[in-house]
Amino acid sequence: QESTVKTLRIVYNTKYTDPICIRETKDVQYLDIQDEHSAFYSSLRQRSKEIEDSLNHRGSISMMEFHRLTKPYSNGQWYLIYKGLPAEGKLTYIDTSMDGFKYEEPISKMKWKMLGKDSIIAGYPCQLATTNFHGKTWKAWFTLDIPIPNGPWKLGGLPGLILKATDSKGFYSFECAGIQNITAQAIAIPKKDYETIKPKDYFYLQRLLNEDPKAFMRRIGLIPISAETQEKPIKISKPFNKEAYIETY
Repeated sequence: QESTVKTLRIVYNTKYTDPICIRETKDVQYLDIQDEHSAFYSSLRQRSKEIEDSLNHRGSISMMEFHRLTKPYSNGQWYLIYKGLPAEGKLTYIDTSMDGFKYEEPISKMKWKMLGKDSIIAGYPCQLATTNFHGKTWKAWFTLDIPIPNGPWKLGGLPGLILKATDSKGFYSFECAGIQNITAQAIAIPKKDYETIKPKDYFYLQRLLNEDPKAFMRRIGLIPISAETQEKPIKISKPFNKEAYIETY
C-alpha cells in the first residue's frame, strides 16, 4: 500500500469563461498542499477520470453509458498545476485534453500591491491585494491565519493563503468553500507520455485550437500536412473573445 501524507486541501468554487463559448461555467477545484509541494486540479475532472478508469477496468461498455455516467462532471477543466515540482521554485502545467501537453516554468515572483481592505472568507479574516500577471489584473484575498504563500491556479507569493481571487474583467473567479485536513498519496507528476513544450508554444497551440482548428489538427498529427497545405483555415463561426484567455504569453 502506498504511504499517505498529511495534506491541507482547499476547496474552491470556480467560475470560468472559455474564450469560445463565452458563457460562465462552474467547476470545483482542489488545492492540495503537502509541505513544499502542491497540486491544483478539477475535482470534477478527477471524478470523471475515476469513472472512466473503472469502466475500462470492467471491459465492454457502451459510449452512451460512458457519457451518461460522466455527464455530471463534464464542466471540469482539464489542466493540472504542480508547484514545487519537478524542483523547488518550479511549476509544472499539464493539459490532459489537447493530446496531453506539459510545460515547466519558474514559479512567478508576482509583484503584489497591498490594498489593506479587510473581509471574511470561509470564516477567515482576509486582506486584499492586487497584481498584474500575464495580461490580467487579479485581486486576491489572503489570510495571515494560514501563512502559506500559495493559492488557486498559478497565484501565490503573498504572506498568507489566497482564499479568493478574481480577474478585473470578471472571466475567472476562485472562492474558498472549505478547508480540510486529510491524508492523501504524496503529490507526484503523473508518469505519462506527455509532450513537453514551452509555455509560449502551449499558448500558441491553445490559440490554434480555438481560432484555426484545422491548423491545430495538423500540428498534433491528426491531418497529414501535405494534404492540407492548400486549404484555407476554418473560420470560427462561433463568437470568440480573446480576452477570456486566463493568461497570455
